[in-house]
Amino acid sequence: MTRVRAVVLSTFLVLAAVGGTVAFAGTAAAVSNAGVALNDSTAGVVTNHAVTATVDSDEDGSSLGSVYVDYSSGTSATDVSNVDQSDVTEAYIVRDDDDTRESVMDDLTGVKKSNDGHTLKVTFGGSYSLDKNDVVHVTYDDVQNPKSAGDYQTDVTLNQDSSTAKETVKFEVTERDLKLNVTASPPDDDRAATHRVAATPGSPVSGEVLDSFTLDYGSEYSGDLSAVDAAAVNAAFVDADGDYEKDDGETSLSVSKVTNDNGALTFTFDGSHELSQDTPVVLAYDAENPASAGSVAVTGYFNGETTTTASDTLHIEDLPLAHVHPYAHYSGANTTHDVHVHDLGANNVGDSLNGIKINYGAGSHPADVAGVDQSDIQYVEIYRSGEIVNATGDLSSADASDDGKTLTLGFTGNYNLKEGDEIHVSFDDVKNPTVSGTTASEVGVTVNPQSSGKTAYDTVNYREAQLRATVHSASGDAARNATHTTEFSPGQTQGGDDLSSVTVSYDELDAEWYTSPTFDGNLSQVDAEDVEAVTENGQELSVTSVTHPIEAKVTFEFDGSYALETNTEVTLQYHDVQSPTTAGAYDANVNVNSESAAETSTWIRVYANTSTANASLSTADDTPGSTTTHTVTATAAPGDDSDRLDGIEIQYEGDVTLDSLTVESVGIDTNGDGTAETSVAASDYSVSTSDGGIDIAVSGHTVDADDRVVVEYSGVTNPSSESETTVQVGINNAIDAGYASAVLDVNAEDTSGGNSGSSDDGDDDSSSNDGNSNPNNSGSSGSDDGSNSGSGSDSSSNNTTTATTTSTVTTTASSDDGSNADSTTTTMTTSSETTTSTQSPGFGVAVALVALLGAALVALRRRD
Repeated sequence: MTRVRAVVLSTFLVLAAVGGTVAFAGTAAAVSNAGVALNDSTAGVVTNHAVTATVDSDEDGSSLGSVYVDYSSGTSATDVSNVDQSDVTEAYIVRDDDDTRESVMDDLTGVKKSNDGHTLKVTFGGSYSLDKNDVVHVTYDDVQNPKSAGDYQTDVTLNQDSSTAKETVKFEVTERDLKLNVTASPPDDDRAATHRVAATPGSPVSGEVLDSFTLDYGSEYSGDLSAVDAAAVNAAFVDADGDYEKDDGETSLSVSKVTNDNGALTFTFDGSHELSQDTPVVLAYDAENPASAGSVAVTGYFNGETTTTASDTLHIEDLPLAHVHPYAHYSGANTTHDVHVHDLGANNVGDSLNGIKINYGAGSHPADVAGVDQSDIQYVEIYRSGEIVNATGDLSSADASDDGKTLTLGFTGNYNLKEGDEIHVSFDDVKNPTVSGTTASEVGVTVNPQSSGKTAYDTVNYREAQLRATVHSASGDAARNATHTTEFSPGQTQGGDDLSSVTVSYDELDAEWYTSPTFDGNLSQVDAEDVEAVTENGQELSVTSVTHPIEAKVTFEFDGSYALETNTEVTLQYHDVQSPTTAGAYDANVNVNSESAAETSTWIRVYANTSTANASLSTADDTPGSTTTHTVTATAAPGDDSDRLDGIEIQYEGDVTLDSLTVESVGIDTNGDGTAETSVAASDYSVSTSDGGIDIAVSGHTVDADDRVVVEYSGVTNPSSESETTVQVGINNAIDAGYASAVLDVNAEDTSGGNSGSSDDGDDDSSSNDGNSNPNNSGSSGSDDGSNSGSGSDSSSNNTTTATTTSTVTTTASSDDGSNADSTTTTMTTSSETTTSTQSPGFGVAVALVALLGAALVALRRRD
């Protein structure tokens, strides 16, 4: 007896170690001991049960026919209706005589259920005999525990067909705890994300009305939760199938408000749902992830019952950051997208750049990249420590996949990634998704997706396509036969409509940033013969008539044969427009098909119709490589009596450096006398430079015919070698006006002694140099080598021409009107002087004689 009890006891200890509740029973016929072990004793869960039965003397010598388990003994709460033969995972006998374990799975013949799924019979073929004190073990899955916690019992019988003896055993079912599952998408640090919590109520609150749910992030949570309110809740529902996704037929819940108490968010519901212990409640809402990666412990509970809580961990990762920028954000546009990735993960640093995966399918409204191929990749650049590494040449492939939702770039691997690198990619032929209103969609970007690259996310906002239009003028102000071009792209509401008319209305522009002059242009001369209409696909459209309700309004009528396509541009070009007499920006309103909903406002810029008659440039120092002051003079030729002075453009074609440029003065010489009668105050102009060009934007001044605009600026570095550099100068050259050319003449240092009256001080200045160079001086201060030509005359003449340019700036304070304004006068004077000296042969002889006489006198003195 001692050995039998030891075997039985050790067997149940093994079962208990597996993890579950073990129940024992007293003695009875056929079975001397029995037990039921639950792998998971939680109420309501589906788990496996392990049943044991010890053979007594009544079954000694019989064969194994069945193990019968009746859960209906007592309260019928355990459900085995889903158990079938495939769920039997173990069946064996532990022999009493030598403790060996003998499997009987090969003799298993079936599983029978009865009594509404509360009774289970596992049958065998009788191939194995039973001896007293042998222990039979059977384990099976798919058993649903009773849904309420408590003590339960079951009857176990061996060979139920031949024996009615049973052993009653008890087992315990424990309460089902509240469970939490909390995630952030995307999970990267320091960014906006969608937080999702799935809370399974468990036993304590099962059957209660759902009034509230609280998720406590803790007072030290570093993300911003202040914006979490009822409007930020994207989803709230009863998750019947436990997949954490909202499916058809699942009950939606209404969140009436959200409160934030020092990091504890409480969601209040409308009281229409009764909690069930096994059915999760899911909430998804917009929140901000913590500033740094790590694990955040969160606690949740229902209905304010803080004594019944559950915990989970919100995992935040140190992921790279991505920025996805479409050039055009509107729905359905075919456009260029720029993608930037920075803060690369440590797993990328040191690896070569082998691939970039851009997954638009990560969001609910993916863009279409099916049309993108390698030729559409504009550039791939690595921004590294202030320099740009162009990796475009390393690109080996560009492939679209996943029905056009994913673009993968392949590289040959010639560039290694370093800490702090930023990767910039730009590609064309992306079609934005079709959306209504404004819609956000996620994009995932992975560097080196073939290895361990982590995915960074960005959210792109797309908006519904609206009617868009632009209007351009191909001529300046006061033009009598200007050409205007109107381009419009239909929005989603116009797509599919037949094009019947387009109306363009002009008016003065009154905006916060600008108020234009009155629009006095005239479109009454435009007729159907003056109009060309074509779509961006090259389809020509027929304009049947043109009407002019007023002089500043024109309507083009079409034959109705063309159906408008969303985002497909239509261009109208019409001639014989009389431009307004004053340059400026004007309002232009474009209406399609006379529908108020198909109307948009834009503006048209009319430029001053000014040409540049001629230009000149002088320099204070013409030495190669010197940093000096240049003065440019340009003569205006307005298209009408007077034009507004919008600006002056100066473009050097040589290697002139403008890094230290400072504009000293801008003035207008109105009568050509070299004096700038009008000074442009520094507050009336702005200066920008790029690639050898100077652009001076001017406001508040006008120019008449033959006015000279004078600009003096310092900090210009001449070309490094002797050269003549062409300089293009233009007044109001934004449109349709020609530049005038000037020349910057840079000379190498003159060592020939050929400049009249000059000493070699490193400059090529004349003796009367006033700070302006004179590179073309010629002189005769060398010896007479007989090269001067004459016609039978013994005399020779030397002519020296000296040009002098003087620039004087005088500032005079004037207080006649009580103002503090200064009047600056710039005076420029250019003069030339020719000096002729004539010499005869006798002059040289006389000089020689005088010299000899002087020498003799000196000799006599020394002698005395």
